Amino acid sequence: MPVDLELLVDVHRARLGPKEYRVIRARPEPLAQAVLIQESWYFEIFADAPAAEALAAAWMLAAESRHSLVWLPMRPGAPVPDGEPAGRPLDLLLAHHSQQFPASRWKALRAHLGPGRPQRVEVPRSTVRLPDHDAYARRHHREYRDHLTEHVAADTLLLTGSDRAFREAAPLFLDVAENGPTYTPRRSGDHYCAELRPQDGTVKGAAALHIAYPPSHGEGGAA
Repeated sequence: MPVDLELLVDVHRARLGPKEYRVIRARPEPLAQAVLIQESWYFEIFADAPAAEALAAAWMLAAESRHSLVWLPMRPGAPVPDGEPAGRPLDLLLAHHSQQFPASRWKALRAHLGPGRPQRVEVPRSTVRLPDHDAYARRHHREYRDHLTEHVAADTLLLTGSDRAFREAAPLFLDVAENGPTYTPRRSGDHYCAELRPQDGTVKGAAALHIAYPPSHGEGGAA
């Protein structure tokens, strides 16, 4: 029977001006084995299997927690694999678009966070499923509003979107976790990967989000 996905977090509350925010901060492990970097025209996440599973759980948590910000402190994470571009390291922040949280407020809010309350989040693996076969066509309809929107501020990539947007992206991390370790590289530098791209309608903006199992692990997905 498949083991549920787990994420250890601290739940914070902080006030900026008249508004109180609830911030769910992921604990360091197993995210210490992941890194998010910003390149000139894309974002890239390298994550081993446990870290990719934790990221899948975090995205499902963002889908279920439309009144919270889900913060993944990834800057102190794993080093960029050898041979890969060494871009700017970033944290990751996920927010439901109904909050209309401005990226410009993140630095001040982060500075106001106290100790937080520890909590364990469990996500049934069976709920993390790929979108239906009509998803591609649906995303390119002009009235579609379930994209992920990117903003960078205070060394953090803020992704805002609907619960559907986060729910449909989560399986990509689980795919990397499950298939990355058994992938056989065809040439040096190959790695197992998945992508959220403007072309497929998952991301609104110019930059793709590339999710990869690190090639330095000896196994990984086709780039």
